[in-house]
Amino acid sequence: MTVMNATSTYERLSTVFTRVMGVEPPHGPETSPQDVEAWDSLGHIKLFAEAESEFDRQLPDELMIPGHSLRQLAEAVDAAPPA
Repeated sequence: MTVMNATSTYERLSTVFTRVMGVEPPHGPETSPQDVEAWDSLGHIKLFAEAESEFDRQLPDELMIPGHSLRQLAEAVDAAPPA
């Protein structure tokens, strides 16, 4: 089993974020939905799905509710079981 660390996970998640939202995270790991216009409810679902696919992880349903920072999403990816 590969153990990811928060830094490399965040870097990969940042790439996914940029692909989905069309912009780089303006506040790095502390970027949250209120910081990016495209990070609305639909954008969040796309980000969630792309993150699950990118990392081959099943993220907790609680993360489907927008409001978490990219750092929190990266930590959830690291803690999530394989899909």
